[in-house]
Amino acid sequence: MIVGGIDTKDISVVVQGAVDKENTPRCLRSLRKYLPNAEVILSTWEGTDTSGLDYDIVLYNEDPGGWRDGRTDIPNNLNRQLVSSKNGIKAASRKYCIKIRSDIIFRSSRFLTYFDKFPKRDPKYQVFQERVIFCSYFFKRYLGEAQYTVHPVPFHMSDWFAFGLREDILMLFDIPLAEEPENTNYLNIHKIDTARFNMFGASHQYAPEQYIFLNCIQKKLDIPVFKSIVEYTSENIEFSDRVVANNCIILNPAQINMFCAKNGLDPYRTWSKYELCLPQYVWEGLYRYDVFVCEYKKYCDVCFSVPREVVRRRKKYLRWHHLFEVKGS
Repeated sequence: MIVGGIDTKDISVVVQGAVDKENTPRCLRSLRKYLPNAEVILSTWEGTDTSGLDYDIVLYNEDPGGWRDGRTDIPNNLNRQLVSSKNGIKAASRKYCIKIRSDIIFRSSRFLTYFDKFPKRDPKYQVFQERVIFCSYFFKRYLGEAQYTVHPVPFHMSDWFAFGLREDILMLFDIPLAEEPENTNYLNIHKIDTARFNMFGASHQYAPEQYIFLNCIQKKLDIPVFKSIVEYTSENIEFSDRVVANNCIILNPAQINMFCAKNGLDPYRTWSKYELCLPQYVWEGLYRYDVFVCEYKKYCDVCFSVPREVVRRRKKYLRWHHLFEVKGS
């Protein structure tokens, strides 16, 4: 099946992570339905029962283990993601590659139609051979709270979904494992005790998404000093914006037409299905499609015309939240 000039048989899909008895089969079925003849690679852990699952290749990786943040005790599975993603991508044999979590469910393949929509790039900030499509959820510009406290987070890509040339997706995930406990306890070890540290409320050096993106970018570019997640500056924030504008395409889940079926109380499970459910202070901090196209116009193509639909969707979201807040007050 050809979508947006790309034949789905030329795509390898790496489904990485632990197998969920309910959602991983749903994930694999959705791939067969919407990406017919694509190569499906399940990259999971030793000892996993994969009987009855529909895949072409399965990898049983040695589990590198997870860590917990030195301040919050929240689990950090960065190295697990790196091992399962990298090994899966190395096993891929097709021209294009998708890397997804094992609980992502597709409802179409229309994201492929965006791959060639943003051709202008500044060679000074080019990392990938071609642009890589990411999901807006967890692709962050800043962290916020209900009181609108802002904590910029440059280089914070989303690790839920990535599509591009196989070589580019491999470049993204073929990086060194994070060293522990240095990574998850960095701010405590180095006694970084500032107002930013207190506002951030954790002790890891970088968010997992930042660690991945930074290590990928520095293969090609010299990054302005950014030693930890709390050491953001106007220089490294602008550099991050330029890199994103020149190497990425950021789509909202509704445009990709996928959702996260993650179990538990994670609110993103709901937000990936119903965008209007996303609180405004969180929504504003995300690198959404409407933000991306404006950054593309600013840094790549000043003649680019921002689609009217983008403006209408933003107004719809803000209008809906205004009505919701008025009713709730």
